[in-house]
Amino acid sequence: MAQTQALSESVLASSKEYNKYINKVNYLLLILAIVSIYTVGTSLYIASSMVVLLQLAIWYMLLESEKKKVIGQTLIRHDLIEKGFDEKFPAKLSYLKSQLTDSESDSAKYLERDDYYAIPADTDKRFLSMLKESCFWTTNLYQNCYQEEKSRVVFMSLLFLILLMSVAFIDLQPDENFSLQRTFMVIIGTFPLWQSIKDSLKFDTAKDKLKAIDSELEAESKSISELLMLFSEYSVITSSTPLIPDELYVKHKDRIQENWDVRIANTD
Repeated sequence: MAQTQALSESVLASSKEYNKYINKVNYLLLILAIVSIYTVGTSLYIASSMVVLLQLAIWYMLLESEKKKVIGQTLIRHDLIEKGFDEKFPAKLSYLKSQLTDSESDSAKYLERDDYYAIPADTDKRFLSMLKESCFWTTNLYQNCYQEEKSRVVFMSLLFLILLMSVAFIDLQPDENFSLQRTFMVIIGTFPLWQSIKDSLKFDTAKDKLKAIDSELEAESKSISELLMLFSEYSVITSSTPLIPDELYVKHKDRIQENWDVRIANTD
């Protein structure tokens, strides 16, 4: 059976795949809403129906993505607890594995990594060291995600502005400009923009909260109960924040690894 870490990566990859489709469909929805403003009659009705179907598809993918995210993050937390304290919880792990699809279980064997954590297995206080490493990496990646998401917000805002201007200034009869269908297009068009704004704010808030946890972990030695409390805060923050895209991780991992190596060297 594949490692717990590999199973987590496999199921989280499914969630991230949904997120990629969601981003693409969000752009498509806004563009289609803009184009529909310049249609009339049956064409406008068809365009409106397509926009509604796209939004329903987005909501469905959001639900499926969230389900996969919960399972994947629970697996990685379970792995951190097991490795950090050198304990086994077979019943809980067996239940989590039962939530995976066959394809996710099969692909996990290709994702196994012995160096997932830089901390050696025989290190004293390994749980503390692993939590510090996880917190450091997540904080830095959330900062990068926030910058990327801000760019997406700007682009979506421009598309939404074009949508509003199209409704306001299209050369139609005055009573047709704000027809029910066109008003509906504007309302639907706010959903992708608001989703992007929410994600941006979540990344920004999460990175600040994780910085505070990271500072506490470095401040002084902690008891087991204090560590578990900080771990629980870390879990709540990451569970309410969007997943980190793989492309962004690959783009920044070398720089973050260098910074982590410097921090470890200074700590030693």
